[in-house]
Amino acid sequence: MANYIDKEILSEAYSHFEIDIFNDKEALAKLEKDLTSYFLERAEYVFGKGVRVEIEFEEGSLRTKIKIVGSAALIIYGLMADFGGFTQTVGQLAKESTVLAQNANFELAFRTKAAYCEKISVEKRRGVFGKTNDLLAELDFIRNSISRYGIPTPAVLEDFHSLVNRLYSWHNKAANMITKLESEESKACISAGLLEELEKFPASVPWEDELKTESFRALILRSDPDLAGSVATEVLRMKEIVKFMRRHYKDIVEQYAPVPA
Repeated sequence: MANYIDKEILSEAYSHFEIDIFNDKEALAKLEKDLTSYFLERAEYVFGKGVRVEIEFEEGSLRTKIKIVGSAALIIYGLMADFGGFTQTVGQLAKESTVLAQNANFELAFRTKAAYCEKISVEKRRGVFGKTNDLLAELDFIRNSISRYGIPTPAVLEDFHSLVNRLYSWHNKAANMITKLESEESKACISAGLLEELEKFPASVPWEDELKTESFRALILRSDPDLAGSVATEVLRMKEIVKFMRRHYKDIVEQYAPVPA
């Protein structure tokens, strides 16, 4: 995963313009000052006080990174009452972060008067809110997909197997992101939010109860020992993975959550 999550970057814009300004230190200093003032005001409007703007210029025409840095945990906790919960708050912050990054690239182009043909590369990079929002959306997709299955045919079982694999891959991405967060409070906050969503996973798959009945589809499945065995194995695998993930994120919350005074 990219290193721009490492310092809890909330929003980041990157641009590469083919303009001759890098070696003009006076012009570069003025540009940095103007951009910092412009974006700090807007960042504080979106995220509140306590954030800062970091601007990096690199050689090679003009390569610019504009970052808004702050505590993800403080921002999430401060806004959850307004948006109704962790998932809703992160979703809104992800949108706001994207808008800020888009505005940053536009403002840089405006202040440098870069022509369209001089814009080699312009990117709005996902910060911690965008990455967390992607994880929440993927987890919701997996959970909803699993809940729609009936008693599986071999083809359905293959799809289910892929979903369980995807669930484990999701955990690897989530765990990797959390280890790269800088503050303990943010590790605990985001882990708690992911754990909340994991708790919504059903205790069993939809077809488990039907397998115990005398329905035609249940009888068909039980008549094929290999298929029935594969179904039981996949169900157990999913349950164990969910159980493992819940324990993992609960451990992080307990390890890093602030101790009450």
